[in-house]
Amino acid sequence: MKQYDLQPDNLTFPFISKAFANLSNLQYSKIIHTHVVKSPFLYDIFVGTAMVDMYIKCNQLDLALKLFDRMPIKDVASWNVMIIGVSQLGFMDRIVGLFVQMRLQDIKLDSITVIGLIQSSSNAKNVYCVQAVHCFGVRNGTYVDVSVGNTLISSYSKCDHLGSAEKVFNEISVDRRTVISWNSMIGGYSHLEKCIETIKLYLKMCWEGVRPDLSTILSLLSSIMHPEMLLQGQLVHCHGIKLGCDSNVSVVNTLISMYSKCAETDCARYLFNSMCERTCVSWTAMISGYAKKGDVNVAFALFHTMEETNDLVTMVALLSACGQTGSLGHGRLVNKYAISNGFQDSIMVCNALIDMYSKCGSMTEAGEIFRNMPERTIISWTSMIVGYALNGNFEEALSIFYHMIESGSKPNRITFLAVALTGEIFGKIHAFTVEDRSHPEELVIYEVLDGLALHFEGVGLEFYETCILD
Repeated sequence: MKQYDLQPDNLTFPFISKAFANLSNLQYSKIIHTHVVKSPFLYDIFVGTAMVDMYIKCNQLDLALKLFDRMPIKDVASWNVMIIGVSQLGFMDRIVGLFVQMRLQDIKLDSITVIGLIQSSSNAKNVYCVQAVHCFGVRNGTYVDVSVGNTLISSYSKCDHLGSAEKVFNEISVDRRTVISWNSMIGGYSHLEKCIETIKLYLKMCWEGVRPDLSTILSLLSSIMHPEMLLQGQLVHCHGIKLGCDSNVSVVNTLISMYSKCAETDCARYLFNSMCERTCVSWTAMISGYAKKGDVNVAFALFHTMEETNDLVTMVALLSACGQTGSLGHGRLVNKYAISNGFQDSIMVCNALIDMYSKCGSMTEAGEIFRNMPERTIISWTSMIVGYALNGNFEEALSIFYHMIESGSKPNRITFLAVALTGEIFGKIHAFTVEDRSHPEELVIYEVLDGLALHFEGVGLEFYETCILD
């Protein structure tokens, strides 16, 4: 185009920007930006919006914000690009600022704006923000858009507020519900492992004459994870065959996982062997199936013949199997493999190694992994506490717990249960209530409880003595 001395217009630049945005190529993006600066369209609203979107897709939020702030005129589409882009990059605090600016400039929010705000709130697992945007959508009239309702159903489900999701779903009239509406609700049930409700809603969906699609089948299969639900899983499998999606790689992978969870590894292996093309997910699903069943040798045989590069999930599944079966030798082999392939700094792998070594009774090796971790999560600390408690080293378990509090990590429910295992009265369960002065270990018990209470108070946590000893 340039060779023919043809000049681009305000429609040319947005299309080129979109192409570079899809490639996420920062170098080319800066080149096209230079051409825009030299053109008469630097302050064109369509070109400016496309450039902002381009930089966001290249993960250059600061450049996108700078360009956005310099735009003399912004319409609702410009704001939507900025809000949705910032949401996808995970900067929730900046979205609030953008929303306030948008309101101050009296820009009328549309359905796309509201959907972007809902998605950003649910990505942050902030149900209060989801509810606030929900109320705003009702007030400004965008709530009547079925796309907004569908997004709310998914977002409430993601925030574990299934009741709110059901309320939104029921408020959408039957004639306005799309397959996405049904899939959003089915996906919500599946996310919270409500298998019975998932199947019931699916049958209702079919009764209403709505044709299920690939997403429907995937959500249904994902919700089935216990042997007693095998019949329902087989029913969904049959429906998948009728819909013609049984050859889809994602569906087959999910079927392998479903049959494995239902303890039907033979069915899972048949599907695995029948696959024309296997992905890393296929191998991991099959290996995880054998691992969860306790067939460590078969899982390792598959692990060594894996056509794709072994990933973190595969190693974690194997380590879990080693811990369950006490296969310390196999666990050490996975540890060596992780080191040789550069996974020794992975938090996920380190946590799995700590858990495996703890269950195999090798707290020395678990402690070594823990000490060498570049970063520790709540799972890391809790795994060590549980490990020491299960192996009878209660003093060390409490010591780790105190160090955890001092490091600024806040314990969760599982941590409290782990601490309860330690009870300074080693390895025994004692009846003990608050103000009980008759127990032979009274002084020791109160010393431990007072110490825990002080630590909890220091980090702003409420402490109940019955959480530790009852």
